[in-house]
Amino acid sequence: MISLRENKELFLLAAVVLVLVFAAYSNHFHNAFVFDDLHTIVNNIYIRNISNIPLFFKDATTFSSVPTNQTYRPLLSVTLAIDYYLAKGLDNTFFFHLTSFIFFILQGFLMFLFFLKIFDHADKNPANPFIAIITVAWYMLHPAGAETVNYIIQRGELMSAFFIIFAFVIFMYSPFARKRHLYLIPFALGALAKPMAGVFAPLLFVYLLFFEKSSAAATPKKKRNSKKKARLAAEEAKALDWGHALKNALPAIIFVLAVMLFMQRMNAPTIDTGGGAMFNYVITQPYVMLLYFTTLFLPINLSVDPDLYPFATVADIRCIAGMAFLILFISTAVIALRNKKFRPLSFGIFWFLISLLPTSLIPLGEVMNGHRMFLPFIGLTLGIGWSLSLGIRKLLNSSKSPSVVMSTATALIAIVLLAYAYGTHQRNKVWKTPETLWKDVTVKSPGNARGLMNYGVELFGKADFEGAEKYFLMAFEHWPLYNALHANIARLNEETGNFEEAEKYFLSAIELNWQAPDAYLLYGNFLFNRGRFEEAEESLRRAIQLSPAHIQARQILKLVYFQQEDYQKLSDLAEDTLRIVPNDENASYFLGIARAGGSDFLPDENRTPEDLLHLSSLYFMSNEYEKGIEALLEALELRPFYDLAYIYLCAAYANMEEWDKAVEAGERAVALAPDNEVARNNLDVARIKQAEIRGQTQ
Repeated sequence: MISLRENKELFLLAAVVLVLVFAAYSNHFHNAFVFDDLHTIVNNIYIRNISNIPLFFKDATTFSSVPTNQTYRPLLSVTLAIDYYLAKGLDNTFFFHLTSFIFFILQGFLMFLFFLKIFDHADKNPANPFIAIITVAWYMLHPAGAETVNYIIQRGELMSAFFIIFAFVIFMYSPFARKRHLYLIPFALGALAKPMAGVFAPLLFVYLLFFEKSSAAATPKKKRNSKKKARLAAEEAKALDWGHALKNALPAIIFVLAVMLFMQRMNAPTIDTGGGAMFNYVITQPYVMLLYFTTLFLPINLSVDPDLYPFATVADIRCIAGMAFLILFISTAVIALRNKKFRPLSFGIFWFLISLLPTSLIPLGEVMNGHRMFLPFIGLTLGIGWSLSLGIRKLLNSSKSPSVVMSTATALIAIVLLAYAYGTHQRNKVWKTPETLWKDVTVKSPGNARGLMNYGVELFGKADFEGAEKYFLMAFEHWPLYNALHANIARLNEETGNFEEAEKYFLSAIELNWQAPDAYLLYGNFLFNRGRFEEAEESLRRAIQLSPAHIQARQILKLVYFQQEDYQKLSDLAEDTLRIVPNDENASYFLGIARAGGSDFLPDENRTPEDLLHLSSLYFMSNEYEKGIEALLEALELRPFYDLAYIYLCAAYANMEEWDKAVEAGERAVALAPDNEVARNNLDVARIKQAEIRGQTQ
């Protein structure tokens, strides 16, 4: 039993850990959408309407605007749609990060209950609650977890882990729920967020095998002398009750298999994991596991997009090192099973290995990812944290100065936790914007073509065309047949006026991957800018055919129809968009134009700031910048603090090369929307050009 004093100390420790976790993540709540967030959130039209929630459970194509990524994760899409609704759009990422963080905090509480039960199975001790809290703190503050917490679409990984632990806690603490198999409900919810939850069944079997026995096996037989009885009792304690484990895990195994088969059938037919040869992928995984293991202790080279690639042969020294590690690791787990006190270590090792099986046996586009450590590290911290606590206990019992040992251990634990908290806080800064994230990748993973290209894309957005070209060429050296790279090289050539070269690269991007909607989108936009409307229509329609959820393709196609004065097609497209997102302002505006036959369908006195913003974009598409600026200034009269109007105004003045006015508008935009990356980039470009002009006139 825990005394009242110990109870107070326990709550105090829990409060300190909670404050430390909040402090570590205090700077992440406004970090930008990055990487796969773009096709699953930013460009995904379906999450923009909360009434689409039932559709998420019927159609996997609603998950992403990229056909190859349209996996069945309806519960994840539900949370994203709710976030979009609460945030009233995508300008503010706070609600998206808040939802993920709430799941993370609740997971920490459930992990405490889970760890405590495991520790009590091994050796019931009054210190176990304190050990459980400290071990959970190690996990919660670890910088490797920052990727999953910051990376919004990887909330699926977070939710999957949360519901797995929730299922375990219900199974462990509620005989009623266990008897009626109610613990399978959290598993099912986790699976609907990410199929990774399917590892629950083998994890449950291992838990039952290591820590539980049937009542018959646990009851020592009569008619034994005391020595023999003690010896047999010790042997029975070490023995594993396979029958009991299989019997109690069987309902979960059957249910999990059924759910996994259902989810596999619900995936879109276009899904592609992007993996290469299975043999090369699999022989790389032991080394990947070794890297993950060392990261638990030294998280010093974390990268969102590593540059490790599948090994060509088992003779690779890294493959040999990985195999040796795996053999030693499994051997440690088997040896630990012999001693009841060390079974949490064995359980943690098997948890780590089982959790990595799905991504180790199924070839994926990348051989390793930071967010793949999120679930495995639960078991690893559990096992190693418990083993370290046993070591400290042994020192306390054998030391002549236990108070010194305790003080030293406490100080070391505090230093480690604070160091990890600091590392997490710093890692959050890397995730602040796409530019900071991809710059970090170029440093940590210089051989990753995608990372080099994406950093070049960020430089391109800042009009640093020389820098963008440098990184595009570096990426080209590593992956010359990368379709997205060809598309971005095309964009660079278009922006610098080399239209013939741009078109060549747009076409090669499509040829390299004819199923990539973004390639058709970018080529369609290029054709639209050149006034080749019929060709643009064909390319953009192909993008929408491949990805009905692609909002950008729909927006540009509406402009094509407007320029062609094809108001029937414009009306049909706007109505189709409004069917998916009834509150889409852009579609509503163009529908009004289409029904009015192209005339200005709103009287001056009825125009809203949003109407005037859309009107300005139409003028800009026709290169009528003066009229577009007039519309924006009128919008600002109606709404003086309209940040989007200032962002548009800055871009318009920049196109007219009126740099002083562009800087003035850009500064107002940044002041009103300091977290808006477009506003900051526009202002940076305007200031650079302003400085160049002033330098030339001096």
